[in-house]
Amino acid sequence: VGYVLDIQRVWRGYKARKMVKSCKQVFQALNDWLAEHSAVYSGPGLEHTALHTFKTVDALHSTIVDLQAKFEATKGVPLRFGKAEAVRKLLHRMEQEEGVVRNLLTLQSSVDPLEIAATLSRARDLDLEGLPEVSEFVQREAALKTQLPLIEAIQNVLAEAESDVEDFQEVLTEIEGKGLLNS
Repeated sequence: VGYVLDIQRVWRGYKARKMVKSCKQVFQALNDWLAEHSAVYSGPGLEHTALHTFKTVDALHSTIVDLQAKFEATKGVPLRFGKAEAVRKLLHRMEQEEGVVRNLLTLQSSVDPLEIAATLSRARDLDLEGLPEVSEFVQREAALKTQLPLIEAIQNVLAEAESDVEDFQEVLTEIEGKGLLNS
């Protein structure tokens, strides 16, 4: 009877050591990633963003997928990863950065100043205002604030049945005053 208990104790010890070893491997992969990319979000500014570190949106996306896979592996082990909350926050911010840049790329032909302003505000919150895409949209937002009222004025003049040449001339004078007429 004593031999059976000894065999069970040895077997349970072997299983526990094997489980701890697999946990250490999973945790080590995440710790290695965190150590390798320690500059990401280490301070304020564009140079500390994930997009600056990984250069392109596609590279950022593949890094997010890779990190998510490593993080999901920690959920399958019986021990708790000590830096889980930090990794979760890191993933969330990286996903937000990717989303903002992808949203900027889809807004290339948008004339909705509110949508552009909201996306630019989100980019500023994520310290992405130094990106060329963002500065391009800041200029575009300013131009739209000038151009949209003029476009609306032209449409109103064209839509009114009793509008005459003088109304149209007023709108043209306003456009010239803003420096938007190429003549």
